[in-house]
Amino acid sequence: MRKKLIGLFFSVLAFSLLGGGVSAAGTDSSAAAEVSVCDYGQGAHLTLGVGSSGPLVKHAQCMINRVTYMQLAVDGIYGPATRTGVEHFQANANLTVDGIVGPNTWSALHAWNS
Repeated sequence: MRKKLIGLFFSVLAFSLLGGGVSAAGTDSSAAAEVSVCDYGQGAHLTLGVGSSGPLVKHAQCMINRVTYMQLAVDGIYGPATRTGVEHFQANANLTVDGIVGPNTWSALHAWNS
């Protein structure tokens, strides 16, 4: 619970430092509000890594943004920045830090976002 609160604090702090209405990706507050719902990934949560793309990657990026200070571009492309965000989350969630969103990371992401 404490780690969730710390992650939330840093997310709010980053949002505030970015002007409250503009994210690091340059989106306006209405687009940020849509992304905060994280409704991109429907169905099975497959394993994701560098080179993955699509709505499920957007889902992971959005969820990472909600629980870390990272503000990843929610673009559906699993590149180096997404890997860094995943590794940061995994370290904070006491998971194996491998940069891959597998069953344990998905489970933790959903728990931290609930």
